[in-house]
Amino acid sequence: MNLWPSRAYFVTKNLKMKDKVEISIYSEPPKKISDKIKRIMKKAEKKLGKNPSLLCPPHITMRSGLIIPISKKEYVFSALKEIIRKNKKIKVKVKGISQYKGKKVSCIQLEVLNKGEIKKIHNKLEVLFPEYTRGYIIKKFNPHISLFWNKNSKIKKRNFLEAFNSLNEKYKNFAFQYPLDKLTVYKKVGDKFTKIKELK
Repeated sequence: MNLWPSRAYFVTKNLKMKDKVEISIYSEPPKKISDKIKRIMKKAEKKLGKNPSLLCPPHITMRSGLIIPISKKEYVFSALKEIIRKNKKIKVKVKGISQYKGKKVSCIQLEVLNKGEIKKIHNKLEVLFPEYTRGYIIKKFNPHISLFWNKNSKIKKRNFLEAFNSLNEKYKNFAFQYPLDKLTVYKKVGDKFTKIKELK
């Protein structure tokens, strides 16, 4: 299978937006686990205000920012299925909560224990579609499941630490694992995400 079609980047660049779509690729826990995570997300929202994490189901972002021609969707789906086929024995292992404070954004997240295994899958996705990345490469990929995130300008530092400590005390031993036997593709339009394909 040819994963690098000739001139694809230039074709994508010159297409009108109606002929292409921006996608993100997620690994999602099973529904029963997702429902528990959503309840934690809503508790975080009550403590800290609007929680953009609730715009999507709980997930690990395996790849984002891909802009693909609509005519190439099936080609992309086929390549993702091959990734799943070769890696479906891997289990995502999650336990505990951590926090991240960047220059612009703060995040409360569930920790992935086997980061190395998940990074290998991410790295494969990084090089799989170079023609559709617009040069957007994640240099420091940290697999996690976001419970809450927002811009620092919208969060009071003290409130954030208090909320994190409260959630951490209650859920520090929250743990689960699930097989990496599917990937979900979402379409992004503005701030809205719509599921367009679940691949197994």
